[in-house]
Amino acid sequence: MSTDVDVSHFREHRTLDECKLLLHYGHVIPICHGYTATFVAENYPGWTWNELVQVFVAAGIFVNRGGAPSTCDDRLVTFHFSSPTEFYVEWIDGIEPDDAAAKRRANDRTTGQYMIDVGDGAFVATLGGVEPD
Repeated sequence: MSTDVDVSHFREHRTLDECKLLLHYGHVIPICHGYTATFVAENYPGWTWNELVQVFVAAGIFVNRGGAPSTCDDRLVTFHFSSPTEFYVEWIDGIEPDDAAAKRRANDRTTGQYMIDVGDGAFVATLGGVEPD
């Protein structure tokens, strides 16, 4: 990936810390209490949690940690995105790591989905991707 990409056309420009904070809300407790929906509405207007997760998974930067909240690849500097097909990741050394590239290429299919009922609504989370060998 080139470091001279014009990122001005992307809708969102998020730092590693901002990405990690967002993904921290992907745990069952904040989801069930409505904290996730509130956080997304306040900090990512026009997006839903599911849409954001799809973008992170598509970019290969989503890190699933089992029963703990998900996180983001620590080698990310800034994440620019508009959709699951329009994104650019700025990496620490300016080059996409091989394992991140493998995850990004593999993330075109869903590997898991769960639904949680919250009040009068339902929350559906879809996590995709294949961990590289």
